[in-house]
Amino acid sequence: GPIPNKGSDSMFDIGKEVILSYSSSIHSNRMFFTDSNGRQMMKRVRKSKTEVESDFETANYYPITTRLELRSNSSDYLTVLPDRSEGGTSLEDGDVELMLHRRLFYDDGYGVGEPLNELESHGGDPIPLVVRGKHLVMTGHTLEQARMRMVENSLPVQLSFLRTNLDLDSWLQSSIREYTALSKEIPRNIQILTLAMKSENHILLRLYNSADKDENMETVKLDIKDMFVEFTIHSIEERDLSGSRTLESVQTDQLKWNRADRSHGKPADLKNMTIELKPMEIRTFMLAIGWLE
Repeated sequence: GPIPNKGSDSMFDIGKEVILSYSSSIHSNRMFFTDSNGRQMMKRVRKSKTEVESDFETANYYPITTRLELRSNSSDYLTVLPDRSEGGTSLEDGDVELMLHRRLFYDDGYGVGEPLNELESHGGDPIPLVVRGKHLVMTGHTLEQARMRMVENSLPVQLSFLRTNLDLDSWLQSSIREYTALSKEIPRNIQILTLAMKSENHILLRLYNSADKDENMETVKLDIKDMFVEFTIHSIEERDLSGSRTLESVQTDQLKWNRADRSHGKPADLKNMTIELKPMEIRTFMLAIGWLE
């Protein structure tokens, strides 16, 4: 329910923060890992109380979108997957915690400029917010398994409905109970982010390799020839991330920076329609297609 505004022995409004803590025997050596907006994992090193003085908890909290994790040198892992964005940290070796809810009556001085006392109303008097959610806790797993479950957790199956005049018996006797737009299975860590018509015979395809090289996952080669059941691909052209310009024109016009290697996977094999995707890489292509009968 709502967080009460007063303490049990106080007449004054008292701010409260509700956390959920998980403990393990993992020797994390001050380190923990948080996701970066649902993509790669970022290593965090807990700041000591001598480093941050009175702001120990605040200085060690980070935004958690999809995953909070402890790792040890002996390949022991504790992974927590929330179903919504929450703040999280590891204030003790072997422990992680996530902040589920908070209600503050005074500005905390960290930039918001107002109390955090949100109310909601459903036709009656305003009441404090009620927060509901769930955590998926994983142990005894590999980092690759954690990555795949994180992706599944953040992209749940969506139900779609089609209006029909068939009654239930007629529909059950039909052959349209199953459908897939793909003619062959693709690797689990490859996501089709975009499949959008740009004209009658051109489709924008955006692919993402959700793997992380720090989780022992590797570059994937994907053959897109004959991958779709509704159309055949005549030719492909690589575009920039937005799909508005050819990759060749972007590379010609861009500034040349001295930097570490951040290259794409190998250029797409346009003749054989083979695409290489490095871990965490997104690539966009314009497909010239012909519709199948």
